[in-house]
Order: sequence, then structure tokens, then C-alpha cells
Amino acid sequence: MEARKLNGFFAQLKTLTSRSVMQINVGTLITFTIIAFMAGTMTGKLTGEEIEYQSFPSLTSGPGILFGVVSSACALNIFLPEREVYRREMKKMNIVAYFLSKQIASLPLLILLPWVFAIAYFLNTKADVPGYELVFVFFLMHWYTTGFAQWVSLFLPKDRVT
Repeated sequence: MEARKLNGFFAQLKTLTSRSVMQINVGTLITFTIIAFMAGTMTGKLTGEEIEYQSFPSLTSGPGILFGVVSSACALNIFLPEREVYRREMKKMNIVAYFLSKQIASLPLLILLPWVFAIAYFLNTKADVPGYELVFVFFLMHWYTTGFAQWVSLFLPKDRVT
């Protein structure tokens, strides 16, 4: 059987994105959403203090670390389970299209988790900070830690993470 090669970057991106979207496990999505909500609630209850603009960088300590751990754990599942598929596909597919398709498929978590964590955290603290700024800070944290964890997951042995 001859290997079929798709011509063009956008044709490959479309095919790989549809495959990546089909591979999304709804149970995992729900699990990480619940974990983010519980982590935001727990962190908000533990801090319980008033957050003002002067103490706003303190979000990067307690809540930020906990949210970073949740984000990293979520992101490790994007590339790690299918390393063999990646090695097979890179012989006939564009590697940039593969990585972009994975990023497009993971957009729901990239957008959803910061909102869930920030809402849970905001409801359990006396925040003097506007909610949209809180969501923006957690979005930036999530974006950074997710990208770093995805990069790390490419080099970790599979049995070390699972």
C-alpha cells in the first residue's frame, strides 16, 4: 500500500486538525475543568485576603504556582501519547502543520481553564482587581506553562509522565 502524501501546507493543516479534534477526549476536558475549578476555589479560600493593585504580582506566587501545575499536567497529554504517530507522520507531513493542528485542537482548554480558575478564585477572595485583569493574568500564565509543558513532553520518556 502506497503512502498517500497530501500536497500543500493548508491541506495538511486541515487534515491534521480534524484528526486532532477527533482525538480530544471529552472526559479529560471535563476532568481538567473540574480540577481547575477546585484549585481556584481552594486557593481563593486559603488566601482569602484582599487583592489590590499593589499586591497584584502576588498572584504569581500561590495561585499562580497551583494554576501552573494544573496547566502543565493538562498540556503533557497533548503530544506525549502520540509520539509514535508523530514520528510516522513527519515522514510525509509538514511538521509545522502538525504542531499547529495540535495547538488549534487544544484551544478550548487554553481558553476555558483560565476562565474557570479565575472565576473560582475571584468568587472566594475579596479582589479589588477587575475580573478581566485577573482572567488575563491567568490566561498568560496558562499560555506560558502550557507551551513549556508541551515542549518538555516531547523529550520526556513516556513512562515517566503517565
